[in-house]
Amino acid sequence: MRTRHLMALFTGVLILAIILPISLSIWQAARQAKMQFYRELDDYSNRIVVRTLQVADQAREALREADAHTAASCSPEHLLTLRRIAYTHRYIQEVLWLRDSVPQCSSLEDHSVAVTFPPPDHIAPDGYRTWLTSINDLGLDHQMTAMGSRQHMVMIDPVSFIDVVPASEEKIHTMLFGLDTRKW
Repeated sequence: MRTRHLMALFTGVLILAIILPISLSIWQAARQAKMQFYRELDDYSNRIVVRTLQVADQAREALREADAHTAASCSPEHLLTLRRIAYTHRYIQEVLWLRDSVPQCSSLEDHSVAVTFPPPDHIAPDGYRTWLTSINDLGLDHQMTAMGSRQHMVMIDPVSFIDVVPASEEKIHTMLFGLDTRKW
């Protein structure tokens, strides 16, 4: 009886000595992977916020430059200014001059096709109006983000708001989980 009891105790301790470290290792690896995932997610989110603010600030700057111009509306000098603004601001696709939400001229052409922009989707606390719209003076069915002041509007490709983040530690996770070679 004593040998049998000793054998069961030895087997139990042996099983515990094997299973406990493996279980702790699995738990620790899962915990570290989760923490790393949340760190990378926070980093990605912060980069998105920075990019969004950068694009919005550039749009505001372009609108301030356009509003500061004093030449007659849609004159060659005004059109040249609109073209320069669109050219020098990385995220701006087009600059429009509006009268009652109808484009009169733009950085792309002298006289715009008469389309009317709807009421803005949002009005920022600083007075700038924003839209996500496919309405444009070019007649294209393409979603664009627009930001406008009282008489000018800038068109921004929505993809500009997304920051393409280079892979940081994804290769480590790929190797850890074996997704690179489909080995589990």
